[in-house]
Amino acid sequence: MRYPRLFVVLTAALLAGCTAFQSVSYNTKLQSVERSDHAKTQYGDYTLAQKEPGTDAQQVYEDDLLRAIWGFDNTSLRLTVENKSAYSLRVRLDKGTFVMPDGRRVRLLRGDMGYPERDGAVPPLIVPSGDPILGSSTSVSVHLLPRSTVEFARRSGTTSGYGTTEAILQPTDAGADSAAVSQNIGRRFSVTLPVENREAIDNYTFVFKVIGAKIPNSDGGPQVLGTYPTAED
Repeated sequence: MRYPRLFVVLTAALLAGCTAFQSVSYNTKLQSVERSDHAKTQYGDYTLAQKEPGTDAQQVYEDDLLRAIWGFDNTSLRLTVENKSAYSLRVRLDKGTFVMPDGRRVRLLRGDMGYPERDGAVPPLIVPSGDPILGSSTSVSVHLLPRSTVEFARRSGTTSGYGTTEAILQPTDAGADSAAVSQNIGRRFSVTLPVENREAIDNYTFVFKVIGAKIPNSDGGPQVLGTYPTAED
């Protein structure tokens, strides 16, 4: 039996299809980042930016070691890591964790993993060295999914099927009740990533907060709850 490698394809399709399917979409903010004492000492203070000029990235973290650019589409988190150091970085995803909005701690999966690999070792994200003298950096991107949202959908009347991903925040249906959607505003979730370089392994915990939502309305304009960016933002 063959299982397609469709995590990334599925995620991209869901992201691209948000408008077509008119699903509820959520706005998140990278609220804070927790680091090990070693990282605080060696890599200085960090900065957070809420938008990357010229791109669709909404959350940007930066210290003297790396730059992490995040995007959230409710089935996964899109992460680009830029290495600012003279040595390669290894993000040990197999040791990383995703804390869901309800507080459950689950393991991370990569979006390019096939369904049969869901309980196996997760390959690290390896980011080659940059050139700090020239001020250049290198970057690698990946989709990250919580293991708890990955399920197997069986085709009717057969033993075959495919991997699917559920939304991190519920509800998502276009007809969702605004009261149910509003309960997500203020909720938090986080991703912890062990980052290994030549000197040490430092844990970075990225804490996200849900700050708004947009509910499509077939009878008129969408209903916006909390803070949600407009096309002009």
